[in-house]
Amino acid sequence: VKGDVEAGYRLGKFSTSLLGKFDSDVVASQVAASVYGVINVLVEPAQANIERLRNGYRRGLLGGNIEMAMTNIFLYCRHSFFFGKELNRLQSELMHYMQQMEHYKQEMYRKNMANTNELIAILTTGRVEQLQSFFCESTTQSKVIPQAISFNYLLTAFIFREFEFALKLCEIYKHKATKAWRIQDIVQSFYEGLLAYGLARQRSDRTLIAVADNATDVLVRCAGHSKWNFENKMKLLQAEKFFTNNQIDEAREAFESSIKCAQAHKFIHEEAIALELAAYFYAAQKDYDKSKSLLQMSS
Repeated sequence: VKGDVEAGYRLGKFSTSLLGKFDSDVVASQVAASVYGVINVLVEPAQANIERLRNGYRRGLLGGNIEMAMTNIFLYCRHSFFFGKELNRLQSELMHYMQQMEHYKQEMYRKNMANTNELIAILTTGRVEQLQSFFCESTTQSKVIPQAISFNYLLTAFIFREFEFALKLCEIYKHKATKAWRIQDIVQSFYEGLLAYGLARQRSDRTLIAVADNATDVLVRCAGHSKWNFENKMKLLQAEKFFTNNQIDEAREAFESSIKCAQAHKFIHEEAIALELAAYFYAAQKDYDKSKSLLQMSS
């Protein structure tokens, strides 16, 4: 079923339906990581799966499968980060689980979580000047930067509008979201698309527009499987595409739709991003009152 989201989802539902017949914490933990961490997030509301991953972590601990328990809690924290959990609360949880990972010698997961923790500190304090120094430290420690860490820097750089640095980060991990249906690839496509449209308008660069259009196509396909998780992202990329193509009325409608969709689906971080990008759009149309209002709403 590789690449077939609907077939994978049906198989996942079948797997979870069998769990009641096997009183096995180990099996339950393995199924949770695969189904709730990889498959269901492409179809069901993301928020519904996050707590199920934490339950998979508990079942792994009960069954003595420490590696699977840590896999579940790593996915729980990553998905919480992707889908807008309040950052101060998430940081507190990260600290707790990092201690467990250190205790159980799960160093790969601990390093990824430590990096997320550092960047949450930058996001919550606004100390953007630390971003590139943290990145340099990461590259000094390891010549190969894992995608999870590369994505963390990309997201943080985009939020602070460090576009040149963000573009450099895109080259570090050449993901293949057009072929793979991993949630991290999809979310990375979303931010790469926004970044590429923004830079394309500054540079009139057709290569960047092609990158951005490809990202938009990815999110259109994803929204076909889950409007809840991906429609607001698709709409925002479409708004940026219309803006780039000087289709003003269409851009205005798509920005408004993305904002409403993100709000309705409780992706508060992406609502803030949509509000901010819409503000820049209205400023370009010389509607400065509207732009100021949207920027205030985004903060």
